[in-house]
Amino acid sequence: MECSIRGQMIMQMHKQVRPQVRLERVRFGDFLVEKKAISEQQLLDALADHWMSGVRIGESLSRKGYLQSADVERLAREFETLSTVYV
Repeated sequence: MECSIRGQMIMQMHKQVRPQVRLERVRFGDFLVEKKAISEQQLLDALADHWMSGVRIGESLSRKGYLQSADVERLAREFETLSTVYV
């Protein structure tokens, strides 16, 4: 019985010490701004084109001349390999 109570106390202490972790999804456009590949204004402009035309954001950035297609592809591969980010 004493072992069970001790185990419960340890579990409660562990829960109190462990920080609350929240995961947030990073969007490709935000990733590009964070990498300084594009500016916030360029992202907004490309997003407007994306919403109006239905093309992917990378294609919109390329069509507008903000990034070369090869750069979009390279950055997309990098984005896809991101690990989970804890916030």
